Amino acid sequence: MNAASGDRRRGMGLAGVMAVVATVVLVIAAVAGWTLLGGESEDSGTAVGIEGAQWYRVEPQSFDLTVVASGELQAADQTEVKSEVEGRVAIVEIVEEGTFVEKGDVLVRLESSDIAEKVEQEELSVETARTEMTTAEQELEIERNESASEIRDAEVKLQLAELDLAKWEEGEVVQKRLELELALEKAERRLKRAEDDLVNSQELYEEKFISFAELDGDIVEKIEAEAGLETANLDIDVYEKYAFLRDKKQKETSVAQARDALENTKRNAERSISGDQARLTSRVRRYRIRDERLTELREQLEATTITAPEAGLVIYRTSTGPHWQRQDPIRQGRQVHQ
Repeated sequence: MNAASGDRRRGMGLAGVMAVVATVVLVIAAVAGWTLLGGESEDSGTAVGIEGAQWYRVEPQSFDLTVVASGELQAADQTEVKSEVEGRVAIVEIVEEGTFVEKGDVLVRLESSDIAEKVEQEELSVETARTEMTTAEQELEIERNESASEIRDAEVKLQLAELDLAKWEEGEVVQKRLELELALEKAERRLKRAEDDLVNSQELYEEKFISFAELDGDIVEKIEAEAGLETANLDIDVYEKYAFLRDKKQKETSVAQARDALENTKRNAERSISGDQARLTSRVRRYRIRDERLTELREQLEATTITAPEAGLVIYRTSTGPHWQRQDPIRQGRQVHQ
């Protein structure tokens, strides 16, 4: 649409005035010449004239000029108003051409039902996307808390396994070896005492101071003491070669398993958190896309009502545009494009 004024017409009128003024000047100049030719010369005193001439006094004065011309008026200041709605939409309401409007007055209303329906659908999509995003945030937070708890449990189990190993190495092993050494020492002392008692008993038996039964008891005691010493040595050998190595392997394996469990727990936690983080990123992106689309649709819905950006006279573009546009003037029901 254009606002029109009479600038071009004023320009054409000014050119016409200049042409007429030039003609008048020539006429005045001719009359003045004629007067000079027809008057008397003061220097010669001779009368020069034209027979039958009539004399007139010429004085300058103003007069009105009217110039008739054809053309189109174009406003010195004009603002074009265009449709910003995507695609093609129909005009529902339009202000009449030649109407004077103030800034903010409604010029055109375009069909908006389809866009309004899209806005409602997109609002539901945005709400769904927001809910999914919130759920993903909560799931990520829960996963982080659970992973942190599982990692702490695995760390505690590793610490307990390491403490158990240290306790075994620095306590149980030392205590066991002391017990075995004490048993060996007792067995050695018992054997030494049994050997001494047997020597004494043999001397006493030879001198008939004790009976054979008493001597036989000391012999049995010596045999038992020898067996006890052999057992004590065997216990030390079995412990060092088998029990110690078995217990050590078990304790070290427990520590290694606890360490591996901790590493696995950390990797699983990282994988789970990464998956939840990726899911959250995807849902945030989906929400933003939906929200941006909703904003665009709302802007499109708002654009279906076109208001005057400033005060002026309404002129349709089809009234001032090319000849082919004038064959299809702007009117209610016509389809317009962006």
